[in-house]
Amino acid sequence: MNLFRHFCPVLTSQKLPAHSRMSTASSSSVTGGEKWFDKLPKPQSSPKSLGVDEQHSLLHDSSSDSVIVVDVRRTDIEDPMAFLISNAINLPAQTFFHTLPAVIPLFQRYSHVVFHCSSSQGRGPRCAAWYEDALVERKLPVNAYVLSGGIKAWASKYRDEVVPV
Repeated sequence: MNLFRHFCPVLTSQKLPAHSRMSTASSSSVTGGEKWFDKLPKPQSSPKSLGVDEQHSLLHDSSSDSVIVVDVRRTDIEDPMAFLISNAINLPAQTFFHTLPAVIPLFQRYSHVVFHCSSSQGRGPRCAAWYEDALVERKLPVNAYVLSGGIKAWASKYRDEVVPV
């Protein structure tokens, strides 16, 4: 549920300019069919996928500090999905592209940077691809991955390894 829309229905009426009306859908940011990523570069890379069991093994390996999980959900981190994978960070997809110059040096110390959203069908793969594109452009080692099935797949198998938000 979009809390702003819930508590301020008058302010979110159709009379507002399109750029002021936020959609509750995770893939849209404005009305009229324009999606939040339409004005950003189309990713060129296709990052590798990791299954939940493979990621689980990586996280529980003795060198698990070489893996970082990046949850790119924004408005959909609410009940019933109000949790993160333990030790994950949240960098919403809608602002991720613009943070690339800052996160690349931070993420380079990890052997695996694993991105996900709810089901890893849109935002997770898109952010992973932007990150991989930036690494390739800078001639840096590629360490981008996408968690297959997203947080939904992880929670269905490893529900005891999530933390509430």
